[in-house]
Amino acid sequence: MKEWKCVLVGDHKNVGEVIEEWQKKGWYLHTYACAGIGAMMAVNHYLLFEKPFYSRINRFNVTSPLENFSASINEIDLGKGLRIRRISDAEKSDYLRLMSMSLGDSPFRGLEVISIDYVLETTYYHRKGTSVNTSDCRRSFEDVITALRLFKSGVVDFNVLRCKPMFWKSSFGISYGSQGGYISPRGLKYILNECEVKPFKHFWKRYKKRSKTKSNKYLDVALKRFNLGIEETDFEDKMIDYLISFEALYLQERRELTYRLSNRVAILLGKKEKETEEIKQNIKKAYDLRIVIVHGKDFRPIKIEGKTIQTRDFAFIIENYLRKSIRFFIELSKNYKKQEAIIKELDKSLLNTKIRKKLYRLTKLACFPKNRNHLSDR
Repeated sequence: MKEWKCVLVGDHKNVGEVIEEWQKKGWYLHTYACAGIGAMMAVNHYLLFEKPFYSRINRFNVTSPLENFSASINEIDLGKGLRIRRISDAEKSDYLRLMSMSLGDSPFRGLEVISIDYVLETTYYHRKGTSVNTSDCRRSFEDVITALRLFKSGVVDFNVLRCKPMFWKSSFGISYGSQGGYISPRGLKYILNECEVKPFKHFWKRYKKRSKTKSNKYLDVALKRFNLGIEETDFEDKMIDYLISFEALYLQERRELTYRLSNRVAILLGKKEKETEEIKQNIKKAYDLRIVIVHGKDFRPIKIEGKTIQTRDFAFIIENYLRKSIRFFIELSKNYKKQEAIIKELDKSLLNTKIRKKLYRLTKLACFPKNRNHLSDR
């Protein structure tokens, strides 16, 4: 059995707000309709809601379209009911149908459904008598997005959550939610090849086990700024976010920042002398560039080995240094309780080969095999 409520909404701008308000009370939209009234044809909007009489704990299927993402397999199981899977034609048609009828501040604004091939999926358990809250599902999806971005290059994201009850069938019966101010990802398409699925699943397990103590708060700052930089389309904003993320990882001092940062990044990421020096010089250029941007000055063309490169290519180089740095610090944080201890080891390793080899051994699991589509470790 079900309860039914028909709600009259005057202005079409209030439709989204009314739906959200009723969904928080445990109701689900069944039917939407509108009708004109009078000579001026003022339009009234009607929403028919349904609420099932269900048991104490019930399951909901929660999905979200993965934008700018492609893979060569149908499903990637990430454990505990969380997975990435290919979207069905029926689901895609459902999204398109909802986009065509959505009004006002629609959660589907900016969502390019036709180009979506995969969704994130998990199961949400709801206790009777409490409001439906999918915030934990969203946090799980955000973790997957961050792990994908750390694993390799590519701009991938999600927005709309589709929450569907698994305990009764309905012609509509599905709730949707989105983040305000969301912009669809722009940039290099994220492609996960079949040979990369196993390494990614292995990295995902290690990423989920990362330390989340107060002493490792610096990792949260670094990850936040890394994600902001990935999402930025403006070169200057992107570089500022990336350099703040580097500072969160490598710096605790207030003096000789360029010198300390460039040396520490180079010693951790570089394997051979030539590579170490190249990383050191590029980080110096990036930090000098940050100072120029912050002070509103025009920056000079960027040159590497005597050749001028485009700003987006330089940003890509710095992004990959940062991606690898965060992965390495996640591994090191499992062996060193405090950030200060990691930084001291990096400084010692400049003159101590034994310590440097120890750091390489501890971060080995954060390195992935190279192939022509995997750019993160180049």
